[in-house]
Amino acid sequence: MYNRTRKYISTGIKVYAGQWKDTKMVIARHDAEELNTILNNQLSTVRKYIISLQEKEESFSFEKLESFLTNKDEKRESFLDFMRDRIMVRTLRESTRKQHFVVYNKLIAFGKITTFSDLSSV
Repeated sequence: MYNRTRKYISTGIKVYAGQWKDTKMVIARHDAEELNTILNNQLSTVRKYIISLQEKEESFSFEKLESFLTNKDEKRESFLDFMRDRIMVRTLRESTRKQHFVVYNKLIAFGKITTFSDLSSV
Protein backbone atom coordinates (compact mmCIF):
# COMPACT_ATOMS: atom_id res chain seq x y z
CA MET A 1 0.00 0.00 0.00
CA TYR A 2 1.29 3.43 -0.95
CA ASN A 3 -0.58 6.73 -0.53
CA ARG A 4 -3.66 4.77 0.54
CA THR A 5 -3.64 2.92 -2.75
CA ARG A 6 -3.22 -0.80 -3.21
CA LYS A 7 -1.56 -2.34 -6.23
CA TYR A 8 -2.04 -5.98 -7.11
CA ILE A 9 0.72 -7.59 -9.14
CA SER A 10 0.27 -10.96 -10.78
CA THR A 11 2.79 -13.55 -9.66
CA GLY A 12 1.63 -16.15 -12.15
CA ILE A 13 0.74 -18.48 -9.26
CA LYS A 14 -2.84 -19.48 -8.54
CA VAL A 15 -3.94 -21.30 -5.40
CA TYR A 16 -7.24 -22.02 -3.68
CA ALA A 17 -8.15 -20.21 -0.45
CA GLY A 18 -7.42 -23.33 1.61
CA GLN A 19 -3.91 -23.49 0.17
CA TRP A 20 -2.88 -20.05 1.47
CA LYS A 21 -1.92 -18.71 4.91
CA ASP A 22 -0.63 -15.17 5.33
CA THR A 23 2.14 -16.31 7.66
CA LYS A 24 3.33 -19.36 5.71
CA MET A 25 2.14 -18.43 2.21
CA VAL A 26 1.35 -21.51 0.07
CA ILE A 27 0.45 -24.64 2.06
CA ALA A 28 -1.26 -27.99 1.47
CA ARG A 29 0.25 -28.54 -1.98
CA HIS A 30 2.92 -30.93 -3.16
CA ASP A 31 4.80 -28.02 -4.74
CA ALA A 32 4.28 -25.54 -1.89
CA GLU A 33 7.99 -25.18 -1.15
CA GLU A 34 8.80 -24.42 -4.79
CA LEU A 35 5.95 -21.91 -5.09
CA ASN A 36 6.99 -20.19 -1.86
CA THR A 37 10.54 -19.87 -3.22
CA ILE A 38 9.20 -18.25 -6.40
CA LEU A 39 7.03 -15.86 -4.37
CA ASN A 40 9.91 -14.97 -2.04
CA ASN A 41 12.17 -14.25 -5.02
CA GLN A 42 9.55 -11.98 -6.58
CA LEU A 43 8.99 -10.18 -3.29
CA SER A 44 12.74 -9.77 -2.82
CA THR A 45 13.07 -8.27 -6.30
CA VAL A 46 10.39 -5.66 -5.55
CA ARG A 47 11.94 -4.83 -2.18
CA LYS A 48 15.40 -4.41 -3.74
CA TYR A 49 13.91 -2.11 -6.37
CA ILE A 50 12.27 0.06 -3.70
CA ILE A 51 15.54 0.20 -1.73
CA SER A 52 17.43 1.21 -4.88
CA LEU A 53 14.97 4.09 -5.37
CA GLN A 54 15.52 5.20 -1.79
CA GLU A 55 19.30 5.07 -2.20
CA LYS A 56 19.04 7.24 -5.33
CA GLU A 57 16.62 9.51 -3.42
CA GLU A 58 13.96 9.02 -6.09
CA SER A 59 10.28 8.97 -5.28
CA PHE A 60 8.31 5.74 -5.52
CA SER A 61 5.28 5.33 -7.75
CA PHE A 62 3.30 2.34 -8.92
CA GLU A 63 3.94 3.44 -12.51
CA LYS A 64 7.71 3.17 -11.94
CA LEU A 65 7.27 -0.23 -10.33
CA GLU A 66 5.09 -1.45 -13.20
CA SER A 67 7.65 -0.20 -15.72
CA PHE A 68 10.48 -1.92 -13.81
CA LEU A 69 8.61 -5.23 -13.70
CA THR A 70 7.59 -5.02 -17.37
CA ASN A 71 11.09 -4.20 -18.59
CA LYS A 72 12.53 -6.94 -16.42
CA ASP A 73 10.18 -9.47 -17.99
CA GLU A 74 10.95 -8.29 -21.51
CA LYS A 75 14.69 -8.68 -20.96
CA ARG A 76 14.21 -12.15 -19.59
CA GLU A 77 11.80 -13.26 -22.35
CA SER A 78 13.90 -12.42 -25.39
CA PHE A 79 13.34 -15.41 -27.63
CA LEU A 80 15.91 -14.33 -30.20
CA ASP A 81 18.65 -14.00 -27.56
CA PHE A 82 17.70 -17.41 -26.20
CA MET A 83 17.72 -18.92 -29.70
CA ARG A 84 21.13 -17.46 -30.55
CA ASP A 85 22.60 -18.70 -27.25
CA ARG A 86 21.20 -22.19 -27.78
CA ILE A 87 22.57 -22.37 -31.33
CA MET A 88 26.01 -21.43 -30.04
CA VAL A 89 25.99 -23.71 -26.98
CA ARG A 90 24.53 -26.90 -28.44
CA THR A 91 26.75 -29.56 -29.94
CA LEU A 92 25.78 -29.46 -33.61
CA ARG A 93 27.38 -30.19 -36.92
CA GLU A 94 28.49 -26.99 -38.59
CA SER A 95 25.98 -27.49 -41.42
CA THR A 96 23.15 -27.81 -38.88
CA ARG A 97 24.38 -24.72 -37.03
CA LYS A 98 24.33 -22.77 -40.31
CA GLN A 99 20.75 -23.89 -41.00
CA HIS A 100 19.71 -22.83 -37.50
CA PHE A 101 21.26 -19.41 -38.13
CA VAL A 102 19.32 -19.17 -41.39
CA VAL A 103 16.08 -19.57 -39.41
CA TYR A 104 17.36 -17.17 -36.74
CA ASN A 105 18.14 -14.49 -39.36
CA LYS A 106 14.74 -15.00 -41.03
CA LEU A 107 13.03 -14.41 -37.67
CA ILE A 108 15.02 -11.20 -37.20
CA ALA A 109 14.05 -10.06 -40.70
CA PHE A 110 10.41 -10.97 -40.04
CA GLY A 111 10.50 -8.71 -36.99
CA LYS A 112 7.29 -9.86 -35.33
CA ILE A 113 8.77 -12.56 -33.12
CA THR A 114 11.14 -11.23 -30.47
CA THR A 115 9.84 -12.59 -27.15
CA PHE A 116 8.49 -15.96 -26.06
CA SER A 117 5.03 -14.45 -25.71
CA ASP A 118 5.12 -13.59 -29.43
CA LEU A 119 5.28 -17.30 -30.29
CA SER A 120 1.78 -18.12 -29.10
CA SER A 121 -1.33 -16.21 -28.20
CA VAL A 122 -2.53 -16.87 -24.68
